[in-house]
Amino acid sequence: MKRILLLTLIVSINCVVAAQDAYETRSSLFSVENIVYDQVIDAVVYPNPVINGKFFVSSLYGITSVEVLNVIGQRIIKKEFNAYNEQEVMIELGTCEQGLYLVKIAFITDKTIIKKLLVK
Repeated sequence: MKRILLLTLIVSINCVVAAQDAYETRSSLFSVENIVYDQVIDAVVYPNPVINGKFFVSSLYGITSVEVLNVIGQRIIKKEFNAYNEQEVMIELGTCEQGLYLVKIAFITDKTIIKKLLVK
């Protein structure tokens, strides 16, 4: 009888430890998923290629500034937006030469991304 009780106690302790390990593993995976999700910020630049000198930047996050740079890093234009709900903005390039440009987009989350833009 004592052996059965001892065996039952050992099995119960192992089950509790295994359940705790599974919970901790699930919790750490959940935290990692949140961190990865929090890092993913994207925007769409359209139309690309630009034909008439105007293009739009659209995102799910508030856009605070859009900067257009040439491929050697010289600033062509920079527009800043004070409103935190700007999720789609229009940028007018004016008369830019044909070629490849970089669009640097800053968000209210203090994240910045760079997209390529072709001007025809």
